[in-house]
Amino acid sequence: MFVVAALAVAIPAFIASLLFFFLSRGVPLHDFRLWGLEKQFQAAAFYHPPESILLQKKTYLGGPYTHGSGTCDYFVGELRSSPLPKEKIRQAYDGSSIKSFNSLERVPLTVLFFDEGVWPVDSPLGDWWDEWYGNLSAAAATTAYFVFASQQGYPYLGDYRCDD
Repeated sequence: MFVVAALAVAIPAFIASLLFFFLSRGVPLHDFRLWGLEKQFQAAAFYHPPESILLQKKTYLGGPYTHGSGTCDYFVGELRSSPLPKEKIRQAYDGSSIKSFNSLERVPLTVLFFDEGVWPVDSPLGDWWDEWYGNLSAAAATTAYFVFASQQGYPYLGDYRCDD
């Protein structure tokens, strides 16, 4: 009888602590969605100009810069460098897209250049521009650009990472 009573307390306590452990690291669904978008972004390799080289990969899982928005955004991209002019790089990605994290829709690939002032500041892109802009001297003889895909505005489900 004592064993049954102990199990009746131990099992719910174990389940509650397991749930707390996972939720303290964020809602796993968001990690799964980001992972799915990363996997789909691998298809973007088909569109990269052969002359371009990868400088750095970036991912972001979080909310927009409006505190309390109640939404979660996912960004996946690559900082790349190419000897091609901007027009040729744009042509390589023009109209291209990848599958969404759930493969039900298409997500367009977007290309941003450092000498153009169109980097959104209400997303991680503005922070990444600040991070990279001063460190592009190694690629000064080439055209540096960031190609990415994003899915935005998904319910945050109480995940603290999405409540910036």
